[in-house]
Amino acid sequence: DKGETGMRIVSLNVNGFCGLADKRGYSFGGSGNSFEENSMEHAGKVCEAILKERADVVFLSEFDVCSAAGQEAIRRMKDGGYSPAFPNRWSFISPGYTSIVVAFVKGACSREKSPGNWLQWNEMLLQGYRLIGLHITRDSMWEDILAAYERHREEKVVFIGDFNVSHRESYGKQKMEDLMKMGAVDAFAACHGAEADGPAGNTYVYTGWDGRKGYTRIDYALLSPAALDFLVSMENRQSAYEAGLSDHAALALELK
Repeated sequence: DKGETGMRIVSLNVNGFCGLADKRGYSFGGSGNSFEENSMEHAGKVCEAILKERADVVFLSEFDVCSAAGQEAIRRMKDGGYSPAFPNRWSFISPGYTSIVVAFVKGACSREKSPGNWLQWNEMLLQGYRLIGLHITRDSMWEDILAAYERHREEKVVFIGDFNVSHRESYGKQKMEDLMKMGAVDAFAACHGAEADGPAGNTYVYTGWDGRKGYTRIDYALLSPAALDFLVSMENRQSAYEAGLSDHAALALELK
């Protein structure tokens, strides 16, 4: 269990609470239930799994706040003792925004705005850490990420979430490498060494699926050196994927 002074962070791309299904297809197979019924059921199962982690803060991406499933997830997380925190200090999310990063926090935090009011960027100050939950959906986000790291590099900074960066070469992979050249450290690699560097395959390393390369690591936690000094553990939880709750694995990061 986490010590009294430690902090546990969990991150998961919930895929719109569509399980392994294509969000655009709204299909869960032959259950006979409606999309809304199935997505609400998945939201409940995802929250049940997340609550077992006993995290201090949870970042859930591809979250539609105004959907029935989103409202079900918020209700269940509140029942579990968490308060929802929307990006950019917002208190209301329009129905037009269907894929944002929502944070759930135990206790008080100081919420920050993101550059350009990104809704896939949820930033807060908590227990001396600057936590930034991310879902990188556009290449243009990378310049804001690099600039934010440059501004706060002496702080205990944690970037965590769906980076949409796999083992194949891409603009995002290049920019993530640039961020690491600036001093950011891959928490999973720091904990698991050389095992984290090769192609994931169907092993404990993977967090998602790359259509060109198969299973891969696509979700990351990148830490500043000041945060790295407090790193206890970093794990990829494939159980959400294996149970069909999401098309991503969850990340579980523990800090002193």
